[in-house]
Amino acid sequence: MHHAALMTGRPRTLSVTGYATAHFGKSLWWNGSELLLAFYLTEYLELHGVVAGCAIACGLMVGAVMDVVVANRRHWFASARRAGRMQIIGAFGSLMALMVLLAAASMIGTLRLATVIVANILYRFAYVFYDLPQNCMLGLIDWSRDEQRKAASARTAAGAGALVTISLAASVPTYSGIRAIVLVAAGTCVALASAAWLWRATRGLPESRYAVPSSAQASIGRPLAIMAIVCLTVPAFSKLAPYMATYAPGASPMPLLLILGIGTAISQPIWLAMIRRSGETMAMCVAGGLLIIGALAATGGAIGSAAACIGMASGGLGTSIWAMFAAAVATGSPLNAAPAFARLTATAKVALAVAAIGLGELLSVTEYRDDGSRLIPAMALLTLSGGIAVIAVSYASRVFRRGTRAGSA
Repeated sequence: MHHAALMTGRPRTLSVTGYATAHFGKSLWWNGSELLLAFYLTEYLELHGVVAGCAIACGLMVGAVMDVVVANRRHWFASARRAGRMQIIGAFGSLMALMVLLAAASMIGTLRLATVIVANILYRFAYVFYDLPQNCMLGLIDWSRDEQRKAASARTAAGAGALVTISLAASVPTYSGIRAIVLVAAGTCVALASAAWLWRATRGLPESRYAVPSSAQASIGRPLAIMAIVCLTVPAFSKLAPYMATYAPGASPMPLLLILGIGTAISQPIWLAMIRRSGETMAMCVAGGLLIIGALAATGGAIGSAAACIGMASGGLGTSIWAMFAAAVATGSPLNAAPAFARLTATAKVALAVAAIGLGELLSVTEYRDDGSRLIPAMALLTLSGGIAVIAVSYASRVFRRGTRAGSA
């Protein structure tokens, strides 16, 4: 790796399994606060769909701005060792903000809405210091190209495992508010323990010897574009799944999110083999095709099959984006890592914010409480659009790169 070449001797490195375990802990909070937040705000706090969407979007936009602002402190994240220390601080800060958000359930009227907005903003701020350092490690740790791909695949599977865990836990029937307390406490223990382990594991890693940022870095435009497309379209299925599970006639309380998560996780060996053989761009094209198949299945009423296809597609897209991005970041100075990964996460959050407002409007004009299946056309249309756009951008970039090589030959 380029970073390791400027260090003395062969440095210690971090295991892919250990990194993925820490990502699992972080993903428990991300899935709980991102995928289920809209349902919590509209169905438990009884906020209007547009109001809930705007509250979520506000927090995401603050998070996107904070990603970019915090990443300017390049030296805080210029080595895996420093990143490990920063992410444990962010984990504790995120916990405090989540406690405030849960407390909003006991409030009424305007105070409740204000508390939700403030807590969401505080959470997004703290989460930057938890999320950004762990992301930077993909480009900072002394991994080979194949190990980077393994790490990207492992973190995708870990995130899917967190989704499955959240879905199973949220489906356990209780008759009081004890469930929320128990779920948060359990998730907190796992998240903090894994963050503490990662901090401890990175303490022995070497510091970077780069003194200034470098302008030499591979292009990150393609993964940024794919990330924006995915976050604008694909999460609509998972975010609307709780409404489907609750209000569709004869629906089971948990299967859609479970199918999504399981599909993402168990497909990882296939995606990793495909990426090794044909590269990330080809994997993205195949994943886009699966999104189209999933959309058509949803339109035909095979919602379970649709969830399986979308889950597998999400797994391929997640692994491809992060593996491609890590490879690009690793070619430059470690001081470039935080600003680069901040651009990726900020892009995702801005796209998710726009999508949140759109989904809020959709919920406000759809009588989904009478029949949750009324949401299926919108879920299918967004998924279909995402699949087509992913294939178009991936194929166009592939043709462009071929043309560039031919022109320079």
